[in-house]
Amino acid sequence: KTNYEILEENKTHVIQFADNIKRISSSTRTTITTATSTTASSYDASEANLCVTTKYENVQKMVAVGDFGTAIQTLDEIKDNKIGIVWHQSGDLGNGSKALVRDARAVVVTDNLDALRNDAGEKYAMQILNVIRASIKLIDYHH
Repeated sequence: KTNYEILEENKTHVIQFADNIKRISSSTRTTITTATSTTASSYDASEANLCVTTKYENVQKMVAVGDFGTAIQTLDEIKDNKIGIVWHQSGDLGNGSKALVRDARAVVVTDNLDALRNDAGEKYAMQILNVIRASIKLIDYHH
């Protein structure tokens, strides 16, 4: 199947999944802790929204066991969480596909350059992990 066919096949499931994400309300508040500050925002309290500090610890464990793909994905999620984007991941949509909704309703628009540069560390870490992963694959390929 082409990517377009898979997308069309999953469209209804993805829309239903997105529609079921609860509206952000003041009754569901979780604190997201960054390395430099603590920000209280409206987030759905769930396993996917562990505090950033815990997610960093999980990244270190993933790298230690060589799970670079999951570590990179988690760094991407941390980068989003730090600016107020919450990830909602679906289960299997019935054909092995999953949906990811990046909920940006809590994002505060800013022209503060320091705030906009806040995610740079995760971006560099993802690039470094990609280089390491590719290097390992290259070495394995030649042996």
